[in-house]
Amino acid sequence: METPINPEDLNIPTTEMEIKKSGIEVTDSRKSPDANQAENISEQIETDSIIDSLQDAKNFLGKYSTKSPQELSVKIVEGILGEGTVKGTQIEIQMPSQTEAIRGLQESLEPNFGEVSEQESDELVLASATSTVLHEGVHGILDSTPTSQLAVDYERVSGTPNTNEDVVALLGEGIAYAIQGCYAREVQPIGSLAPRINEQDSPEVKKRKALGEKLKPKVNEYIDAGKEIDDEFLAFASQQIKCLENL
Repeated sequence: METPINPEDLNIPTTEMEIKKSGIEVTDSRKSPDANQAENISEQIETDSIIDSLQDAKNFLGKYSTKSPQELSVKIVEGILGEGTVKGTQIEIQMPSQTEAIRGLQESLEPNFGEVSEQESDELVLASATSTVLHEGVHGILDSTPTSQLAVDYERVSGTPNTNEDVVALLGEGIAYAIQGCYAREVQPIGSLAPRINEQDSPEVKKRKALGEKLKPKVNEYIDAGKEIDDEFLAFASQQIKCLENL
């Protein structure tokens, strides 16, 4: 009688691969799942203390946070390094293959930094992925929808009627970019991974990043002091948003 064959023994790629080492489940849903890359991302999430950073963010967001970091999961999809979104509690991060990601980074960095080693590029790929997880994770635990308590309180404090839903969405993006900047790692050869405004960014993305930069010192101050978002913070954020509108 023949022994049944276990597909796992043949190392045949599956349509979806799950790994959980960091407290956040990482699922690779690309056409050609890469167990190595998914495992490395999971380990980097743990190394970079992303869960702890998101817990700090949740404490800062206070009553405006509707989920906990432990409820989040990560799904790797095809796409461009550094891009992501969140759907409910599932964070989607775009990732090319590790080889393509490393080659792309080397080609983009070498004009300014000279030769970039494969090891440096590999570390930068993983750091970029976990930074994206942090940014999208903030969106995952923050309720900044048009009918949210954040929207109601922002209208009350700012005195601006909530007729333009984009304002609260902009505030949510600014907070996410600020938190991402607060916990940005230093990675060679580029230095800090804090969000930067790039020429190719759309006007909307430039505005979001600019708001994040303006909010970052205040966000850092609140997190260090263990304070939650309050009317004072919302008033400060309102002033910064008005400054951006006047540019």
